[in-house]
Amino acid sequence: MTEKEVKLLSLDEVLKAPEAQEVKEVVEVPEWGGSLTIRALNAVEAVKYGDDLKNHKESWRILLLTVINPIDGSPLFNEGHLETLGKKSFKALCRVRDAATRLSYPEVEKTKKD
Repeated sequence: MTEKEVKLLSLDEVLKAPEAQEVKEVVEVPEWGGSLTIRALNAVEAVKYGDDLKNHKESWRILLLTVINPIDGSPLFNEGHLETLGKKSFKALCRVRDAATRLSYPEVEKTKKD
């Protein structure tokens, strides 16, 4: 496609576009001795995350749900893990946050590079 060509999407093409759960990245977390698979936030989660930045427990809960089990794609952590994870390395948790942000808000990464 040339610079002036624009591909207009049909409703069907939009509905068949990859889901956020399909956008993933394996992130090394040396503080925990290995790597985790992180997925992008979907639109509902991203809005809720943005709304809940002042409610730290809720915003971290949303971010931790982006860590997925590489075998079946389900969330690796659940509500019951929040307290224990809160006592773990903040640097490791920031690696999860940074990956989820990079995958979910690509314009943030682009702004950092500019």
